[in-house]
Amino acid sequence: MKCVHCGKDSTRRERVNDGECPGCKRRFALDPGVDKLSDKAFQSALDSVSSEGTVGFVLANLHHAVARRLSRPSRSGAYGGLGFLFGGLGGLFLGLSLDGGHGDLVSTLAPVGLVVGLIIGLTVGSIATKRLPALTLSRTDFDDLYAKWVKENGKPKRLIRPMGNVSLSPELTEELESYSFDRVVICDRHDTVDLLVGNDFHFENNCAVISADGYPRHAFPTIRRMMKQNPRIEIYVLHDATPDGCRLATLIRNDRAWFGGQPVRVYDVALRPSQARSQTTVLWGETQTVFAGPGITADEAAWLSKYRMEVAAIRPEQLIKRLFRAMQTMPHLADTAGFSASGDAGGDTVILWTTDASTSDGGGDSFG
Repeated sequence: MKCVHCGKDSTRRERVNDGECPGCKRRFALDPGVDKLSDKAFQSALDSVSSEGTVGFVLANLHHAVARRLSRPSRSGAYGGLGFLFGGLGGLFLGLSLDGGHGDLVSTLAPVGLVVGLIIGLTVGSIATKRLPALTLSRTDFDDLYAKWVKENGKPKRLIRPMGNVSLSPELTEELESYSFDRVVICDRHDTVDLLVGNDFHFENNCAVISADGYPRHAFPTIRRMMKQNPRIEIYVLHDATPDGCRLATLIRNDRAWFGGQPVRVYDVALRPSQARSQTTVLWGETQTVFAGPGITADEAAWLSKYRMEVAAIRPEQLIKRLFRAMQTMPHLADTAGFSASGDAGGDTVILWTTDASTSDGGGDSFG
């Protein structure tokens, strides 16, 4: 196992004194034999979610990155190889049993068996490849791994601390009201808000970032009042691929606590099942029956009855880039589609979403 501090590779016998590196004398945080993960793999997950220490992240991002490293590799190659092997052997034995030792049928049926075995193996392998990997690492188990890491290495530098429920003084409330913004990102999770605010997305894009249930508490009432009073406001909804998440844009548009059916542009940025289903990332398994209705199509309801996917599965750097791009392009797409400047299209709101999202650790992520 290689030390993440000095790079020395050592065997279990060499790691004396309760897991101490024989090179730099620092202790390993994780034991692959017990934790199923090495320090190097955990460090790789940290490097991925922080883009080599340049982007802030929340613990949910790290949870998914670690879970991906613990998910089982594809077995399609193994299934294909076994099918090929057993098909060939089957052809060989069949030829021997029918040939009586002359060899003609052996030479004829063995290749046939190999071809049949290859077809079976590729078919089974294809089915195995299409199985979506499940999020088998629970948050409790992840927290245990994270605690071990922090004990030996300290908290990661780019980890974003939750804003919590701090109060806003009258002076700061007055200062907040002096700002103007025409765009608001509404999330379904507090840690998504923390992620965007912690990376200064609101400053760099002159927008507000809040959750639908009132987070952050100190700024939410003021922001919602200001956005409802702004006739030019544009709403960008960022949510998990869950039933409640997929209904959120419709709720924002129609609920009296928000816009009550008034003409306003509401853009459903992500995540939709159409985006999530193409991913190779880990997903939640689900057995709840979901029905089609406002904000959810029949096809989406079928997917949501089996799976869930969190926005946190997308690398923070890519999430920020794609959200920025969506905010730049979606108003133009709405105009091209014939929606008015107020978002009114025959009395309804424009609710748009894009078609793909990647969670690859190697980049290429896209949902806009």
